[in-house]
Amino acid sequence: MRNRKSKKNNKSGLLKKVAILLVIVVVVCFSGIKILGSALDSGNKSMKVVNIPNGSGTSVIAQTLEKEEIIKGATSFKIYAKIMGYDGEFKAGAYELSPSMDLSIICKKLSSGDTVSKTFTVPEGYSIDKIGDKLQKEGVVSKAEFEKALLKGNFSYDFLPKNINDVKDYEGYLFADTYSLPLDIDANALVKVILDNTDKKLSKLKDDIKKSGRSIHEILTVASIIEKESNTEDMPKVASVIYNRLEKGMKLQMCSTLNYVSGRDAVKSNFSDINLQSPYNTYLNKGLPPGPIATVSMNSIKAALNPDKSKYLFFVVSEKMDGSNIFAETYEEHLKNTEKFNKTYYKMLKEGKIKE
Repeated sequence: MRNRKSKKNNKSGLLKKVAILLVIVVVVCFSGIKILGSALDSGNKSMKVVNIPNGSGTSVIAQTLEKEEIIKGATSFKIYAKIMGYDGEFKAGAYELSPSMDLSIICKKLSSGDTVSKTFTVPEGYSIDKIGDKLQKEGVVSKAEFEKALLKGNFSYDFLPKNINDVKDYEGYLFADTYSLPLDIDANALVKVILDNTDKKLSKLKDDIKKSGRSIHEILTVASIIEKESNTEDMPKVASVIYNRLEKGMKLQMCSTLNYVSGRDAVKSNFSDINLQSPYNTYLNKGLPPGPIATVSMNSIKAALNPDKSKYLFFVVSEKMDGSNIFAETYEEHLKNTEKFNKTYYKMLKEGKIKE
């Protein structure tokens, strides 16, 4: 009986020792991992943007973080990432990191793709040329890089013209919107982001465009003129004027197309503008211009697809000079409206409130 009891006590004691040993091992491991994953400098709260290129493995990332003085050492990072299951899970991009972050926070950010970004707005009515200027001014990409991407990018979208020979072939196809972009985005990726958005917007209107009996190119061309000629409220009326004049075989005579040719942004066209030799000059040529003259918004596209049912053939900027237009069915009525506009226009021109 004693031997059996003694053996039982010995076995129980052994189990207790093993349990204590396991606890010690767990505590040591936990403490070791905690020390291993501790911050480089918990007191340094400064933030730094660190770029992780595509295809970077854990070793390359570790070396980058060490070089940028975000972590204690590359080896510690690699061991920690392996133990905690992050190895192979990191995503490329620009990250905002700090030496005060421990490895658990850094690894979570790098594996979640929590990258920093910036916004860029393509305004309604902008030309490709103006978009390039804005991209360069805001430090997103240079204008040269942007134009090179347009010509050399080989973007494959059903809505794009089949033969792209000039950057202006993209006119009207870069949808006006605000875009969230990675800090390190290149020109090619930037154009793709914008074209993806255009594709998304146009896909929603696919059935409406088909019902219109017009091509995407024609709808975007009409929409671009509407965009430049009117405020949102007047868009369906301007659309009706365009279609009414086309139906009657009249020249569109839209000042916005003259501005596109001249590069001016004039409220009132002059004689030299009207005589500019260009297929985009709708004072000299019948029908629509060869293509869009500016970026478009969803409002202008919808107006091009759903014009007002009217008999209007003319419009002129309102004498209020508030962006609205005055519409007319007859030329006589239009002349009266134009006279009111001219009176206000020349008065404001004399006072220096507008430029010719």
